[in-house]
Amino acid sequence: MPNDEVKLAVVACLNNVPLAEFDTEEIGTIIRLLSSYKNIGAGQTELVLAKIFWILTKLTKAKEEDSGKNFRIKFGERAITEALDILIRNQRREVDDE
Repeated sequence: MPNDEVKLAVVACLNNVPLAEFDTEEIGTIIRLLSSYKNIGAGQTELVLAKIFWILTKLTKAKEEDSGKNFRIKFGERAITEALDILIRNQRREVDDE
């Protein structure tokens, strides 16, 4: 999806999907979205990433849901790695207004 408005609408929609509806493939796709962003400051990337992290936070807290267990077991380490990579790149980013 090249359009930021569409990306933002998609992740906003996913944010409203019940956690029980997420299967392994869908969770993997959400995780892959994190690594697809190279320029954090471009367009509405920050908002899209924020929504993705909100979804992942809900999955982390879903102790009884199979999707939450699946996320923590299969994708937890990769999600942490991607999040740290984004934080490092964001810290290195040069902004006009300090």
